[in-house]
Amino acid sequence: MIGPHRSPPQRPCAGKRAGAIIIPVLSRVLSCKGLAALVTGALMLGVSQLGRLSLAQAYRPYHEMQYEEAVAAARTTAPSADVLVLGNSRTWLGVSAWVLGRDLRLPWTGGSIPKIAKLTPSGGTPAVALWLWRRIVSSGPQPRPKLLVLGVAPIDFSDNSPGRDYALRYLFGIRDVPWLLEFGRAQDAAAVLTYRAFPLYAHRATFLSMLRHAHRALFVSPPRGRHRLATAGVAPAGWWVAQYYIWYQGYRVEPFQAHALDELVADAQRRGVRVVLVSLPVAPQLLKVDAGGPPPPDLLRRTGGRRSADRSKSALALFRKMIRARVKRYRVSYFDYMTPEQSVRFQYLDGSHLTLESASAFTRELAQRINRELAPAASEGAASK
Repeated sequence: MIGPHRSPPQRPCAGKRAGAIIIPVLSRVLSCKGLAALVTGALMLGVSQLGRLSLAQAYRPYHEMQYEEAVAAARTTAPSADVLVLGNSRTWLGVSAWVLGRDLRLPWTGGSIPKIAKLTPSGGTPAVALWLWRRIVSSGPQPRPKLLVLGVAPIDFSDNSPGRDYALRYLFGIRDVPWLLEFGRAQDAAAVLTYRAFPLYAHRATFLSMLRHAHRALFVSPPRGRHRLATAGVAPAGWWVAQYYIWYQGYRVEPFQAHALDELVADAQRRGVRVVLVSLPVAPQLLKVDAGGPPPPDLLRRTGGRRSADRSKSALALFRKMIRARVKRYRVSYFDYMTPEQSVRFQYLDGSHLTLESASAFTRELAQRINRELAPAASEGAASK
């Protein structure tokens, strides 16, 4: 007896198998919780990709990267250098490490080319230089640097200096809080604690830079002709000069920064390091602001003339008085290029920083002056032997 016909079992096709998996997943995704998870994941992926792009193309604020590089160099290359260069962005752009190493004739190198370590983050105040110096001398055995070249400027000693916030965000740590409190910097100590407790708040400039870059890439066409740098020794009559005038309102030499300079020079001399202080040149328009000149016209137009009667003090005169007292106390060399005669000899990127060609010329002249300063010391040492 023949039973009913039965067709052989058929295996489901690949499409049905995929549908059986995808449909339940989609139903979960399209639910409220699933949709929220999907959107959150997409946002996290987008932010991570923007972050990678930002880091790869240096859209992070450049001063943040400068401080990271300076801290790394203080622990690695700086302790073994023959010459240590500290300062702010003027020193960073105005002193060429390659030219300085080529033209310096140091008695203790035996005629060989000295090794130069340049730790000059943007807004590098004397407190920043002291912080880096402490890391260098505590990184291992007795450091080799025998010459310290320190760039100094009136803006470094102003309480309105932009470098103050850079150091609080990217340099000072919890162990520096007692040091800040010792000099009555309670507000700075509170800022350091806040930045260390909430790192994203300290680095919010990085996140904002990423968002600005994404906005420009999607909605804004790249500007044309807006990134040309001013040359021929002419400072812009706009932002830089006006900003420096605002920074110098009510100028005084900040005692905290003056003490940091004292401690740095005294500790370097105790370790047998020769110290040279240098004030790099600035454009004539900016030099007038340093000397307490009237506010620039651009600033008066933007503020409606409210600052017409508010003349800044001569930051340059107060700064020089403080520096000359340190030169006399510690008997260090000081090269002052912030004069009208020196100002017109060089070309500038933005009124405050030297161009590449002027930086090379300035560094050659600086090396020659250092050689002349060190020659008598070397002859005296040879005679004593």
